[in-house]
Amino acid sequence: MLKKEEYLKYEIFYFSRNNKCIVLDFLEYDLQKRNFKLFQKTLAMLHELNKYFLIQGKYIDYLRNGSFSCFELRVNLKNDIVRIFFKDDDIHKRFVVLYGFIKKTQKTPLREIEKTEGYWKEYIFTLTADLLSPKIKS
Repeated sequence: MLKKEEYLKYEIFYFSRNNKCIVLDFLEYDLQKRNFKLFQKTLAMLHELNKYFLIQGKYIDYLRNGSFSCFELRVNLKNDIVRIFFKDDDIHKRFVVLYGFIKKTQKTPLREIEKTEGYWKEYIFTLTADLLSPKIKS
C-alpha cells in the first residue's frame, strides 16, 4: 500500500486510441463548445489530479463494477456535471485518464463504466505488447 504522499509524484497519463486522446478530444470538442467555464475548471482539476486524489470525497470517488474498479473525478458547475474516469497504475507511477462524459442522470450509467473498463484493458494490452515485442537495433 502506497503512502498518500507517493501519489503526488505520479504523472498524469492520457489514454490514447489510434493517436487520439479520448478525454482531451471530449474536452475540446464537446465540453469547450457547451460550457467554456466548465471546460477550464475540468482541465485545471485534471492538471492537479494528484492533489485532488489526496483529498478524495468531494471531488474524487471510487467506483466498482464487478471485478473492475476505477476512480471518478467529479467536476460540477451550476447544472452541468462532468465525470472523468481514471485508474492508478502503481507499476508505472501514473494516473491513467481513460474516459470522460457529461453526466445527465443521478446514477452513473453502467455503459460509461464498461467503456472505461474496455479502455483500461486496451491500455494494459498495449503495455504488454510493447514489452513483448522484439526490439530491433539499427
